[in-house]
Amino acid sequence: MGIDFQRYLESICRKYQQWWSLVDKLTNTVALQKADGEELSSLFDFGLMAQIIEPKQRQNEISEKTERLSVLEGLRKYAANESVLLIGRPGAGKSTTLARLLVESAKEALQNQQSQIPVLVELRYYKDYYKTSVLDLVQAFLKRHKLRLDISTLEDLLFEGQFLLLMDGINELPDDNARTNIKLFCRDNSHTPMIFTTRDGGDDLGIRKKLEMQPLSDIEVQRFIDDCMPGQTREILQQLRDRLRELGQTPLVMWMLYFIFQKTQDVPLSSGAALREFTQLYERKSKDDVPVTEKSRRWWSGLLAHLAFEMMQADKPTDFRLSISEKEAEKNFGEFLQGKDELPASLAKICLKDLLKHHLIQRNPQNDEIEFCHQLLQEYYAAESLLQRLDQISPEQLKYYYLNYLKWTEPLSLMLALPEVTQKKAVEIVSLALNVDLNLGAKLAGSVKTKVQEETVGLIAERTEIHQRLKLWLLGITRSNYAISILSKSLENKDDGIRYFANQALGKIGSEATITFLSKALEDENSYIRFDAWDSLDNIGTEAIIPSVKQALKNQDWLISWEAIHRLGNMLREAAIPDLIEALARQDPAHGLAIQMLGHICGKNNISELIQYLENKGFQINKSVIVAIKSLPEFYCSILSPPKKRLLGRLGYSSPYSFQIDKMCDEPTVFELCQNLENEDPDIRKVAVYLLGKLGNEEAINALLKALESEYWRVRFDSVHWLGKIASHNHNEIIFTCLLKAINDENGDVAGCAASVLATSAIPELLPDLSEMLLKFENSFSGILEVILAIQGRCKYYNYIIATSPPPEKENNTDPLTNQLTNSINTLAQNIKTMSEQPKVSMNFHAPITGSSVAGNVEGDSIGTQNNYPSAQNIAEVETVIQKLLEQIEQNKPTPIEAELIVNQAVDNYPVLKDKQVIEQAIKNYPNLKIRLRRVATAVGIETVKVIFAPAGILIEGVKAWTQHE
Repeated sequence: MGIDFQRYLESICRKYQQWWSLVDKLTNTVALQKADGEELSSLFDFGLMAQIIEPKQRQNEISEKTERLSVLEGLRKYAANESVLLIGRPGAGKSTTLARLLVESAKEALQNQQSQIPVLVELRYYKDYYKTSVLDLVQAFLKRHKLRLDISTLEDLLFEGQFLLLMDGINELPDDNARTNIKLFCRDNSHTPMIFTTRDGGDDLGIRKKLEMQPLSDIEVQRFIDDCMPGQTREILQQLRDRLRELGQTPLVMWMLYFIFQKTQDVPLSSGAALREFTQLYERKSKDDVPVTEKSRRWWSGLLAHLAFEMMQADKPTDFRLSISEKEAEKNFGEFLQGKDELPASLAKICLKDLLKHHLIQRNPQNDEIEFCHQLLQEYYAAESLLQRLDQISPEQLKYYYLNYLKWTEPLSLMLALPEVTQKKAVEIVSLALNVDLNLGAKLAGSVKTKVQEETVGLIAERTEIHQRLKLWLLGITRSNYAISILSKSLENKDDGIRYFANQALGKIGSEATITFLSKALEDENSYIRFDAWDSLDNIGTEAIIPSVKQALKNQDWLISWEAIHRLGNMLREAAIPDLIEALARQDPAHGLAIQMLGHICGKNNISELIQYLENKGFQINKSVIVAIKSLPEFYCSILSPPKKRLLGRLGYSSPYSFQIDKMCDEPTVFELCQNLENEDPDIRKVAVYLLGKLGNEEAINALLKALESEYWRVRFDSVHWLGKIASHNHNEIIFTCLLKAINDENGDVAGCAASVLATSAIPELLPDLSEMLLKFENSFSGILEVILAIQGRCKYYNYIIATSPPPEKENNTDPLTNQLTNSINTLAQNIKTMSEQPKVSMNFHAPITGSSVAGNVEGDSIGTQNNYPSAQNIAEVETVIQKLLEQIEQNKPTPIEAELIVNQAVDNYPVLKDKQVIEQAIKNYPNLKIRLRRVATAVGIETVKVIFAPAGILIEGVKAWTQHE
């Protein structure tokens, strides 16, 4: 189009020349340089690695060997063909990676006019360009770098595929509408290469190709330590390495620890402690030469904590803000300073001005709002604020307002490791978290101080309702060394699945304490377990694995020996030669690799001497291999990949061919298609499902639902595919409910397809059923977990029942138990009165199919009341009262006698509790009520729970029936 991009590209190269800089303010403050004056870029040029994320598979279906490659290589490799999502924990270097790719791509475009033009799109600013979204962000970025283009021109360039869009921060999008618009933009511009970033556990926008950033390797850690901190004792270096592993070997953590060690010669014990030490040192020492009044400085930490807490609130309870207007920031500071100064508003202005100049907040050039220099810093200060409020927050409030929201998970993790949190409080919080969501509880169990982890890990190990495979998975999530002894015992189990998950959990922990057990797993009779154990050892990567690697050279599985040869040669170089020579005695393909590695280590000029030496030792050398090594220097590194296995449970759908369709009669009826679903010819069965899916009407949907029970797995698989497509367009809840059952299909491909459909749809209402299934179905829990995590990432909370319940009341801790419960019950009157005054029309997600209809039932006053049936108002009233009674009984765990006193008081206020028919209808209409009833009965015992239903004459046998899984 004749547009000159040179000035734009040159501007990018200048602006992002220091791509390693986390934020200019930080690097301008801290003196980071080597003694010999080497440029900073070499210090921060970490060899960041990533691996392809494969979909979670069903139990006993092991995926192919995971591909690991450098982050930049992976992004370039896969973005050429499809959108790519880069996933990583806070501070892993996601934004830094995009900045580096931006610069490198700009330099390429300056050299080659055919190259695509890179554009950085920071999604955190999306709300400022809400109406026309991505193109406005592109336009703004181009404008900041000296290139003005109108939207029409941008659309033309986009259509021609001239841009490489680097979309940073899916997790920072403001709301669901924004995420939907971004998905539509991707769909409409699928020919444009796009690279996205997001945090662990965030929404993936349905992007199929995912790269997960890996922790810094031990080699990179050692290089940084040697370059920046030469001459340290072995003990100090080991402490640094241990802390890096525990805190997450990310560039940001590395940088912070270096800064702290530079100032204190000490290593913090946790991530929360590291951030506290870092911010305090930054405040005290980074700007000593700047004249700031003590009146201002003394309030900095408190002000930033107060500001961060305010920014954790947004229009929706699941959302938070990454920036705030200057006016709001001043108001927030003024509120904090009330009673602390005679002129709080004036001091607030002074403090904000000083902090913007000298601390860890900055003015956003895009919208002139105030933001923290890094999101992790905002979360740390939010953690400090939450810590100050902790004693005033009841357990129910902690679950409702904090534990259940994904936005608070990182602040809670940071807070739990701070010294002020007692062991009792930490255990209490982890216990509450496990009741909210098992994955959340496991993560927090490993976030507490090390000395507390034995007790928090024990909370998971002791839960009897969790089946063994899920328990092993959760123990791995803790990443705690205290889980190792439990996991190691499971390596002796006769069940391959148990050993597999125990092995995976040890790999997740990934500490040197796991090496002995992972080494033992290399000898497992199951080849997939052996490979998984090897990958875990390889990921540890420290010198401590060398004895295990040497032992693996002798492994009976030549594929394990193959990997060990590669690893040992790269780690030890010349020191590996004796072991590699010993490996030449193998009579399998590993023999050839040992020769290649020896040639690689010795170098091309020494090949002849190597050959002669080996022949003198009696080894017979394959001459063709040596010729190849001599003639192709790059052959040194060409390590052939071991055979791979198709990932089960992820078979792709394929439409029937025309000749298959020709076997079917013209325009068959649904009845005829249903008959053909059982035809002996698989082509006819496939076409029948295809045509039913294409029809997509009510009758066809019911036929496909019935086909989920077919004896032919391919019919079930294709039916799941088409039901998913139909439901994605009209959001048919009944279909999704039926697909839940398919997750537990005996065929891995059917189950995998169902999990994929449900994960893509991400319907929050499914969470209660999925949580029950997670505990019930041991063999399919991986697929169920995949769906749960996808839904949680989309809706940004963990527990649907908590999220949709009314807010908890403030507690009066001085009241006795019965008064507390009575007060809670009495407040229901106004709630129910309000509900009764407002007619309710809502979709009953779990409604059964009636007749040929697939629509959900409508509940509420709009239905009308039939004779001899309880009124909708009474049913809603009794559901609310029972929910509250169950909630209080679960929380306070009264004896049956105490519970009877409370229920009697409730009956006085709500006589509907004596109506058996109303209660039975409420249990039928409200699946969540039955779920809670089941949970409370498990927690406190059926003898206590039955007291609630005694006034209606419902016997314990009836209550037990409600608590049984259907």
